[in-house]
Amino acid sequence: MSGAADVFALGGVLVAAAGGQPFGQGTPMMLMYRAVHEPADLSALPQGLRPVAAACLAKAPERRPTPRALLDLLAPLSTAEPAPDAAAHPATEVSPATPPPALSPATPLPALSPTPTAVSTAVSAAAPVAAGGLADAATVSARPKAAAEVPGSPPDKRPVGRVVAAAAGALLVLGGAVYAVSSYDDSSFPPATHELVLPESMVDGAYGRDVEHRLPPDPLPDDAGRKGATHYSADYTVTSTGTEKGVAFRTVEVYGSSGRYKDPEEHRDGLMDAMTVTGGETVGDPPRTIRPPGSDVDIRCTTVDAKTVCGWGDANSAVAIRFTPSAALEAAAEETRRIRAEIRRPIATSTASP
Repeated sequence: MSGAADVFALGGVLVAAAGGQPFGQGTPMMLMYRAVHEPADLSALPQGLRPVAAACLAKAPERRPTPRALLDLLAPLSTAEPAPDAAAHPATEVSPATPPPALSPATPLPALSPTPTAVSTAVSAAAPVAAGGLADAATVSARPKAAAEVPGSPPDKRPVGRVVAAAAGALLVLGGAVYAVSSYDDSSFPPATHELVLPESMVDGAYGRDVEHRLPPDPLPDDAGRKGATHYSADYTVTSTGTEKGVAFRTVEVYGSSGRYKDPEEHRDGLMDAMTVTGGETVGDPPRTIRPPGSDVDIRCTTVDAKTVCGWGDANSAVAIRFTPSAALEAAAEETRRIRAEIRRPIATSTASP
C-alpha cells in the first residue's frame, strides 16, 4: 500500500484542526462528491500550512507525497530553530559540506529524478516560485556553495514554519498540483436560461420533500468547465397521492446543480458516480442512455445495489436521481423526465446571464 489515502486523511485533519471543513457541510454523498471533484477549502489554515495540506489533498493519489517523502522533506527542517533548552542540550553540528536533505526517490512525483543532485537542483528552482506566492513564507533556494562558506559563520535561523511552507510549496510545484486562482471568460460558456428549483412536492404531488434532511443551496466555485453553479440536494418520499396513483418508487433522492456547463454530461456522470460507486457495488443494469418520448435531452440510467439511478446533463443543469426500489430503466427514465420538467425552470429574462 502506498499510504496515499492516509496522506489525504492527514490533509483533512490539518484543515479540521484549524477549525475548517475541507469539503463543507452536507450529506455523505455531497461530501464524497466534493472530495473527488472539488478543490478543498483551505481558508481556515495559516498561509504557511496551505501548501502542505493542498499537497496531501491532491485528487490523484500519485500526486500526493508519500509518508516517507513527507518525513524526509519536513522532519529534518524541524531542527532549523533551536529548542528553548538548546543551551543545556546543544545540537550536533553538521558539516557545511553536507548536502541538504533531498526528497526520497520513492516520492511518486513525475518531475523528480532519483538522483540526489537532480532533486536538489529541482528544489532549488521550484522553491522560490512556490514560496513567492505565500504571504508568510520566505523564498528558499538550495545552497550548492555551502562548502565554500566562511567557517564559523552563524547558522541559518530561518523560522521552521517558513522553511516547511516553502519546501511543501516546492513539492506542489514539482508535482504539478499548484492551486491557482483563475478567471474564466463568460463568452466560452453557454448562456444561463434555466435553473433548478426544489419544490415541496413534485410530479403532481406524488412525492413530498423530506423536511428532516433539508439542506440549503450550496454555491460551487467556478472552474474550467463550470461557471455560476449552485448545488442542490433533496430527498422525497412517496405521498398518499402517489400511492393512490400507483407510482413505482417509495423514495426519490435528487442530487445536482444548475449553472453554466461546457460539458454537462461529464458533470452528470460525476454525480451518478457519487451516488453509485462504493468499491463493492453490485451492478444490476449497466448504464444505458435513453431518450423518453417528449424529452429534449438524453437520460442515462443504471441500477446499482437494488437502486436505480438516472441523470441528465444540459447547458444549465446536471442532475442525478436515485430511485428506491429499483425498476426497469425505461420506467425510471420516464419518471426522471417528469421530474426534470418540474424542477428545471426558465430564468426570468431580466436576470438571465448574457
